[in-house]
Amino acid sequence: MGGADLAIAADGTLVVSWVDRRDGSARVRVSKSTDGGGSWGASVGVGGGVVPVVSSWAHPFVDANGSWVAVMGAFTDAGKYKSYGYKGSLATLTFQDPIIAGTGSVGLSKGALTADGDLWMLWLAFGTSDAVSLEYGDPSRGYGGVKVGTNLAGEPCDCCPVDIRFGGDGSPLLSWRHNVENIRNMGFASGGAGGPVGDGVFATSTDWEIFACPTQGPRSLELADGSLFMTWSDGSSGTSRAYGAKRVDGEGWGSEVQVAGGVEGSQITPTAAQGESGTVYVSCISAGEGGSILTRSTDGGESFAEAEALVSPGGRLTGVELEGVGGVTGWAGTAMKDGVADSVWFARLE
Repeated sequence: MGGADLAIAADGTLVVSWVDRRDGSARVRVSKSTDGGGSWGASVGVGGGVVPVVSSWAHPFVDANGSWVAVMGAFTDAGKYKSYGYKGSLATLTFQDPIIAGTGSVGLSKGALTADGDLWMLWLAFGTSDAVSLEYGDPSRGYGGVKVGTNLAGEPCDCCPVDIRFGGDGSPLLSWRHNVENIRNMGFASGGAGGPVGDGVFATSTDWEIFACPTQGPRSLELADGSLFMTWSDGSSGTSRAYGAKRVDGEGWGSEVQVAGGVEGSQITPTAAQGESGTVYVSCISAGEGGSILTRSTDGGESFAEAEALVSPGGRLTGVELEGVGGVTGWAGTAMKDGVADSVWFARLE
């Protein structure tokens, strides 16, 4: 079991996805709650016959909007990586045949639903010369792949997760880790509602030359005031630390701030959400704490409070994902027992 994710529909319906082996092989399962997380329905298996890619930094993701729910991510099919998207009814958790993104070899991927229920997918594509490109697809442009960030030097990091979500006006927000001669940076691109996606920009000035891929990518989030917040992990100091930065009024990205200061050990795979109160929450996995930690910002991501450990009745949590929609903000994660993730938990923050 591993890789829990949380989606919140506009009507407050909660959907949690994870991967377990109750059917004898790794499979995505989803469960939903219509009472704010007080009770959960029976889980439903998604995507039989293909194996989801799961690790501490990558897993299938779930999204919900309107009357739709979708599970998306990288799967192995006959030994090959492919990007699959399963769209279904939020009311019944019944899913349609998968949408397969790209035309060749595909790496890690993620998707998101528009307010109208259109499924967009973002993925890493591998060319015949081992070149890597970032591509997206949607119903109007098809899922063969439209390249993103080709105006930037270098290429996307080939094994780091990518992120896609939509702003309040329906604009797509894409973020990824970019590699220019072994210097890792954070890429960002957006576009008007319905697309297309425009040129890529570098969202940070981190000069990080590393000997191995960090296998994690940034997350971007539109805040209530219309500004954008991005969080990522940076190992340029020798130990990975979680950072954040903002973009205001469509201008360049501001100075980065450390999200979880005072916590020993590496901090990886940060994720972010904003509550209706305006509080920005960031969670990441902390080696020093032996699991996930949570920190809060009450000034729109400019500074963060002291981090706290996330603990469930099932034990320390790892791989926590945050989400906030409307009046509901919370997290979902897997709890570790004897070194194995063996249960999935949800907690409401607001």
